[in-house]
Amino acid sequence: MSDEMVEKRTWAILQVRSGRLSVQEAADAMGVSRKTYYEWEKKALSAMTTSLLDGDAGRPENPTDPEKEALKKEVARLKQELTVARESLHVRRVLDAYAEKLNSDEKKKLKKKV
Repeated sequence: MSDEMVEKRTWAILQVRSGRLSVQEAADAMGVSRKTYYEWEKKALSAMTTSLLDGDAGRPENPTDPEKEALKKEVARLKQELTVARESLHVRRVLDAYAEKLNSDEKKKLKKKV
């Protein structure tokens, strides 16, 4: 349907709703029956009412992309693995330092005995 036809229908509905034309005059001007005019009017008023309803506050949610969601989960899993690896390395270094201290203390004791 052309933009011109939409404008003509809109004009006819507004003229009828404002009392400037009768339904029959608008239907005759458009070359349609009164029944068709009333169908158009019902659709137009319904669409207008729907478009004027308040929406949810805030920004609309973006549709989720399954690939992005899978990648986010993989990144989270890898971050967790990295954290565990870093903590394990830290524990290993502490234990190695403790073992060196023990070995050093034992060597000092042996030297004292000798």
